[in-house]
Amino acid sequence: MLSNKIKGILAINNIKIKDFAAKLKIRPTSLSSKIQNNTWLLNDIVTLAKEIDARICIVDNKTEEVIMTITTEDMQKLDNSD
Repeated sequence: MLSNKIKGILAINNIKIKDFAAKLKIRPTSLSSKIQNNTWLLNDIVTLAKEIDARICIVDNKTEEVIMTITTEDMQKLDNSD
């Protein structure tokens, strides 16, 4: 379940639910609902990746080869395109 992975990433990086909720611009109770109902948006994952200075990779299931990597720099460019 994606929520368990996200909770693990938050824990490993010492990010509190209230702090991550603020990054997502939602209330902590709304974030708790996302976690419980496993209702994540791609933008939530992008926000998490930026918060921990990580990349998002698309991996081929058959070959395990990384097809594309989206860096924090790429994500910043998306933010600035508004």
